Amino acid sequence: MKKLSTGAEINLPVYVINDTYENWSDTLSVFITNGEDTWPLNKMICQANALESARFENKVILPDISGACTVVAEIQYQGESIKSIREVNLE
Repeated sequence: MKKLSTGAEINLPVYVINDTYENWSDTLSVFITNGEDTWPLNKMICQANALESARFENKVILPDISGACTVVAEIQYQGESIKSIREVNLE
């Protein structure tokens, strides 16, 4: 589990992999949760061409909490939520 500092500003890269035959463009949402509360970190419009990947940099400020948390990057595709999840420990 990766350790991060509470209240720190970090650069959080997110890769969107488009495995469809259509170009995709929509909102990428990034948030952190400890299971009880959720803090939004960033929201941006992004796009990925058909059968390609794209990298998006998210400069975020972590909340002033400590303990085990989950960082989630989420997109929507045809009404379906697609998430990438990373476990972190805020200290």
